[in-house]
Amino acid sequence: MDMEYEDHVQLDIPGYLVPDPDDGETISSLIASTYNYTNVSRFCEISTADMMTLKEVMTSSSSLVGNSAFLKYALGTATGTCAFLTIMPTLEGTTQHVSVIHALCQHNVWPGIYAFIGNTKPPSLPTIKMEPNNGLDLYLRPTFKTYCDSNQVETFYLTHKEDILLPKEGETIRMKLPTLIYIPTVWVPAFTEPLLPNQARKRVIELCSMMPNSTQYLFEELLEWVTASCTEMASCSDINPYSGSSILTIPWRNVPIEKHILLWAESELLRMYPRKSRIDLTN
Repeated sequence: MDMEYEDHVQLDIPGYLVPDPDDGETISSLIASTYNYTNVSRFCEISTADMMTLKEVMTSSSSLVGNSAFLKYALGTATGTCAFLTIMPTLEGTTQHVSVIHALCQHNVWPGIYAFIGNTKPPSLPTIKMEPNNGLDLYLRPTFKTYCDSNQVETFYLTHKEDILLPKEGETIRMKLPTLIYIPTVWVPAFTEPLLPNQARKRVIELCSMMPNSTQYLFEELLEWVTASCTEMASCSDINPYSGSSILTIPWRNVPIEKHILLWAESELLRMYPRKSRIDLTN
């Protein structure tokens, strides 16, 4: 397939994809080194290859119960780390944000899957969350979501602040989407700072616009996901009809602060991001 990268992509890479060198060897900088920090063509090549691999994995796992092949792929048994966007629950009255997961890990003794979230400088640990009580497979599997479409979202934010979610009122669309959405790993630096749902939507739109026209279909589900993230979940309260939570919120659990878990997480982080993986651009 002829991607025609040079004819399509923009000449300058967005600043949010270029980590600050003063921050040192962070997860963002280690990932950015794979596209030499500013190489737009390389960034797009890796992005589309990542999404093509995902499509192949999803096709092969479509006949399996619970997308188990995809979950195995996501856990990095033979492929390295996989990245996702997620929305975590927040305290009542606080604003929800879209966060980036740069790796999912599973210990061979302790049950459960652990999500490594946000940026850090190894061996310092990032935010770590445990999968929900009902497992992670349910959230990786596409299920019907009802949400406001992109035109409604655009219109709504012309007159509302971005820290407000759209109420699920009036005309909506219904589409199958996963609650936890895969992104190319090289996109992680764009989301290491939590973004409001509409901010994340605009960022995804910009990143998708960088991709060759022939590969736009690979990112359609992701575009729908960030649009759906702006729609508010209905409240169970008769007093307050507004929940303040996105329909894509996942009930991630806190990790117990225990020494053996922290030591394991630190070793996993260093395994995934060894210092020698950084590219020396001075040569």
